[in-house]
Parts: sequence; structure tokens; C-alpha cells
Amino acid sequence: MSAWCRCFVLSVTVLALAVYATPAQGDPIVITSGSVGQFNGEDQPGFQLMGTGSSFQGIVPLPGTLCCMFNAGESVTLNRSLPLGTRTGEPSLEIVNGMRYETVWVVGAVSFTATPFVAPPPDGTAAFLFTTPFTMQGQIAGWADSNFTGPPLFSVPLTGSGTAVVLGSTHEGQPNYIGQGVGFNFEAPAPTPEPASLALFGAGVVGVCLRRFWRRKERTS
Repeated sequence: MSAWCRCFVLSVTVLALAVYATPAQGDPIVITSGSVGQFNGEDQPGFQLMGTGSSFQGIVPLPGTLCCMFNAGESVTLNRSLPLGTRTGEPSLEIVNGMRYETVWVVGAVSFTATPFVAPPPDGTAAFLFTTPFTMQGQIAGWADSNFTGPPLFSVPLTGSGTAVVLGSTHEGQPNYIGQGVGFNFEAPAPTPEPASLALFGAGVVGVCLRRFWRRKERTS
């Protein structure tokens, strides 16, 4: 394919995105701040998830067991699937798309997919802390009573991304790293171009391509 053809295809693709990019219906609530984690010795750690017009809080109903062990040079994956819940006798305030629910028992789950990383050689320090990006998909529902009777007050999908953290102690012998906890800290996603911006960008690409085409034609004529 010639350079002119490639440039033309790119221009048409960008303009098509600008024309047909419309918000999807029934999108999940995007979590932009807050955290979820699991740490040794901490039974049922708390979580808080926040997005535009929404806020969820509760516990991760799991015992605080050893999170992970690995050696230098190994590929480390922090993928986790964690349940969400409410501590016995402690209902919470939940906000869903601007709607406040004062006394709620929640049930849900979140699944984290983290980018694997290769553990470096120990640097002589007694502790370590490694980070890597993650994405999350999940679901959370809330009821007005602890027996979860009747239909839920709400049931919504969740999505989000941010930085995963694993920390623990470093050892000269194997395993080189003994993890004490894994946390997932949410961050606001990078802004995406609006359709109008895409259209302007596409028009600019077309202009650059046309200039290159005519200059090439003038040199060969």
C-alpha cells in the first residue's frame, strides 16, 4: 500500500470514530479513587470505592493469609478475585449514581488483572515494595436487611484501573521475597478525545496527507 493510501485510510478511520462515537448504554460505574487490599494478619480489611456520584464501602471477608512468595527473575502476577461484603451488624451508607442509601448490607466481587513484572535481584534492603498497573471488573449489590430478602436496592457493574502494590520482606536465601500484602489503589483514567477533537484531528491528518501528496506530485511533474 502506498504512503498516500495509508494516509487516506488513517484519515477515514479517525473521521468515522468521530462520527459514530456515542456513549454506550448501561455503562458500569467507573471507580476513580479508593482502594481494596488483602494483608497478612488483617482479617476482613475494609474497602472504599469512589466514582462520579457513587461511593461504596465495606469489608473484604477473607482471612489475612500470606499473600505471595517469589524469587528474583521470576514473573510475578498479582491477579486477584476478591469478595466484597458488610461486617456483621454494621450496615453502611452507599451512594449509587447520586442516590443515597443510608443503611445497606452489600455483597459483591471484584476481579483484578495486573500487568506481570519480573522481580529484580534483592538490593540489600530488608523490605520491598513493587508496583504495577491493573484493570478491574466487578459487581456490587445492596439490600435493606442483613438477610438479603427481596430484590436488592441496587445492583451495578463496576470497572476501574490504577496501580497495584505488593510489599513485604526481602531475604538473601530463597524465597527472595515474602509478601505481606497486596493493595489495589484506583486512579482516574486518562481522558479520551471527544468526538469534536477527533474530527479536528482527522481533518488535520487529511490536510497533512494532501500537502505531502501535492508536493510529491510537483516534484515528479
